[in-house]
Amino acid sequence: MDGNVNSLIGIRLSFVFMFSINQKIITTDINDVDPSSFNMERLNELNDAELHVLGENFLKADRLKRHPVSKFELPITSQDEAKPYIAEVYLLAHKEGSEIIEVWIEAPEQEFNPYRLLDLLKPESQNGFVKCIHRSLSYLKDEPPLFTFIGIFGSGIDVDEFIDDHRVDIVNLLYLNSSPVPFKASFVDNEINRNFCIREGGASFMSGFSALNIMFVNTKETNGD
Repeated sequence: MDGNVNSLIGIRLSFVFMFSINQKIITTDINDVDPSSFNMERLNELNDAELHVLGENFLKADRLKRHPVSKFELPITSQDEAKPYIAEVYLLAHKEGSEIIEVWIEAPEQEFNPYRLLDLLKPESQNGFVKCIHRSLSYLKDEPPLFTFIGIFGSGIDVDEFIDDHRVDIVNLLYLNSSPVPFKASFVDNEINRNFCIREGGASFMSGFSALNIMFVNTKETNGD
C-alpha cells in the first residue's frame, strides 16, 4: 500500500454489506422494530437519491421496500473506544418476492488507515466486519456478501490530492486485496481513470463485487482558495 498511512484526520467511513437470505425473516419481528431508532437522516438521503436516480414513477410503483430489522454493536475496537461501531440491518424486498439483507455500518471519525480498513473489510478476517455480522445474524449462514459499498467522507481535503496520495490503497480497497504481490502500475492507473463521479470533490469506483465512493465537501472554501 501507499506509504502515507495516517495522513488524514477527521475521515468518516460508511459501509454497506449486501447478503442473500437463507431463511425467511418473520414479518411480525420486522413490524415490532421502532424505525425512529435507526439513522433516519441517512434513510432520507437514500430516499432522495433513489428519487433522483429511479424517478417518481418507479418509487410510486412500490416495487422495492426497505424494512428496518435490527441494530447491534460490533465488538470492534475503534481508534476512539468511546464511539463503537454500530450496525443497522435492513430487509430489502422486491414485490416479486426476492429479498436481500443490507447491513449498514457507520464508523467513528478517525484517521485514514488503509491497512486497518482492509483488514476490517476482508470477508475472511476473523475480527472483521463480515465475521462479526455472521456471528450476530445467524440467518445469513456464513455466506459472503453479494456486494460491498465503501464510503469515505470528509471536508477541507482536496479529492485529487487524496487520490494521488492513495491510488494504490484505493484499488486495494476496491478489490479487497491484501496480497503481498502488488497490482501492476498500469492496472492501478486504469482503475483510477475509471472514476465515474460527476460531483465536485467526489470520486466513485466500482469492481465486480464492491464499490468505493469518496466525497470531500467545501474543499476550496475550507482551503481558502
